Amino acid sequence: DDCNLAIMLRVSRSRCVKLYQAAFALPRRAASTTACQQALVGRRQNLAAIAFAGSVATTAAVLGMQYSQCIDESTVTDPLSKLQHPVELTSPTTHANHQIIGCGTRAVTFLNYYVYSVALYIAKQDLSLFQQSNLSDHVLRDNVVASERSLRIAPYRKAAFSHLRDGFARALESRLRHADLSETETDHVVDAISQFKAAFPRDNLELGDELFFFMDKNKTVTMIFKDRVLLSLQSAFIADNLCLNYLDEDTVSQSAHDSMLLGLRSLSN
Repeated sequence: DDCNLAIMLRVSRSRCVKLYQAAFALPRRAASTTACQQALVGRRQNLAAIAFAGSVATTAAVLGMQYSQCIDESTVTDPLSKLQHPVELTSPTTHANHQIIGCGTRAVTFLNYYVYSVALYIAKQDLSLFQQSNLSDHVLRDNVVASERSLRIAPYRKAAFSHLRDGFARALESRLRHADLSETETDHVVDAISQFKAAFPRDNLELGDELFFFMDKNKTVTMIFKDRVLLSLQSAFIADNLCLNYLDEDTVSQSAHDSMLLGLRSLSN
């Protein structure tokens, strides 16, 4: 696999540079694209574990490290779509710093058609929930929905918001059909999904745009596009299932599922 796994550890930036040099045999200063490519080709059979740290040392895992990150370690590249995500986000609602956990591509499989890349982020103050040994995937998923978190959506090409809206709504409605809820609870969720759908604008997402979902511990979902708040809705069902759409076994994106769970598991290593 040409992709590399980068694990953020509690190490200094100088230690990170040494690890980059050891893994890629590149100069200390900015490396050329050609040099990065040659280094990766020479290690196709040897998956490199590369440690690097941001301004605040935390522990997280990122799947999909590409050669471009030899030059810019502030982004992570989705291995399938090649779209990039920032390593960190700041929530506009809580002002907490969020750390990337994993990313993957939502695709229409039978058409081999990429729709968007999605990245999962966890608030740094909640990373300790995952720093225990031998947590099962079930517990990891439970800890995600107990955390402050966010999703970043990056379109692969120009896409109508209505197509994204319908995709999210179908996934939520499918999960609702299998949820163990009372009639009253179901009615509340149906109303919340209607509000969720109505919040999407009628224009398009262009390549280079980004759509955010921020979920706080009060189960409020805030949807933001181009610094505009499109939605602020308190719904535990939507807040939880937007993330579980990717984390559960019946995932809407296998690459996102695998990357995100690998990132969560790596936090306890």
